[in-house]
Amino acid sequence: MASFQKLSIKGLFLAGGLLWGGNLFLHALFASANVNFLMWNTQSFVLLSQIYPGITATFTGAVIGLVWGFFCGGIAAAIFGWLYNKLI
Repeated sequence: MASFQKLSIKGLFLAGGLLWGGNLFLHALFASANVNFLMWNTQSFVLLSQIYPGITATFTGAVIGLVWGFFCGGIAAAIFGWLYNKLI
């Protein structure tokens, strides 16, 4: 029978938070420079700015997006890890 290792909830929180926070940060920076590159484009930034209050196409708005993304991505990843650990 195979043995499964449990996932680290803290590690998943940090990884998910850094990834999603970094994504929102780059979205705001690219939108401020009016650059459309891969998934970071103006249309997707408009949608994200409707979901996350305070995120704007400025450096301050990018930092606010980083904070929002860190907590939202971290919580989502931690829930995923908790659910995975309960199901194995």
